[in-house]
Amino acid sequence: MKYSEVLKIYLNSGVKISEEQYNLLSSSLKNSYLRKRSVSGYEDWEFKYINDNQKINYIEKEGENLEYDDIFYLVKYSDNKDEIALKIIDAKGEKLEYDDIFYLLKHSHNKDDIASKIIDAKGEKLDFTNMSHLLQYSKNKDDIITKIIEKKGKKLYYGDINYLITNSINKDDIITKIIDIRGEKLYYDDIFYLLQYSKNKELIKKTLLQNGVDYKTINYVITNNQMNTSLIPDNYQSMLQEIRRIKEIML
Repeated sequence: MKYSEVLKIYLNSGVKISEEQYNLLSSSLKNSYLRKRSVSGYEDWEFKYINDNQKINYIEKEGENLEYDDIFYLVKYSDNKDEIALKIIDAKGEKLEYDDIFYLLKHSHNKDDIASKIIDAKGEKLDFTNMSHLLQYSKNKDDIITKIIEKKGKKLYYGDINYLITNSINKDDIITKIIDIRGEKLYYDDIFYLLQYSKNKELIKKTLLQNGVDYKTINYVITNNQMNTSLIPDNYQSMLQEIRRIKEIML
């Protein structure tokens, strides 16, 4: 049997070879090798030699089982990085992991668009590590933070709240959005961060009251942490009514 025939049989077995060996093959043998590897699964350097349509086929085949190193090479070696990134997000959905998100954002072009799609995919399952990558690469941080707040909703906990406010530009606007989402379900630690970072504490206190937070809880946070803001008086209900009346007059 000729050497070329032995080589062809070996390549058709689907066993992986080195990139150096691959580059010594003829065009027809390269195609044959990659075709067989598509069945057993591409690895690292092999993604460099398949086109974006082949990458999409691979993504659809692997689905939520895509590994983070596959994602790294798929996006890195693609011509249309954002299209490939979006296909990966659709395939893995809420099962996108920390490293997956890092690679998707690092190598994509329109990072805010990719970040937005990741938030849609992860939804309530977004955690602190996901948020750190989303905000690290975003250009419009408050837009991304707002989307996180809307998607995670009542599942936002005090650690999320602390991180999101700390990284926001217009802090009082972001704090107000958190209050609107969590409302009366805000607890001591949540309220601490909301007041700690607010520039207009009077506005935030009134917003908390308007969303059903007990004034005694707010006062306890203020007193316990010696915050530089006044306590809410017992007659705060009449104060709220006055605020509503003024708003109605202004409309």
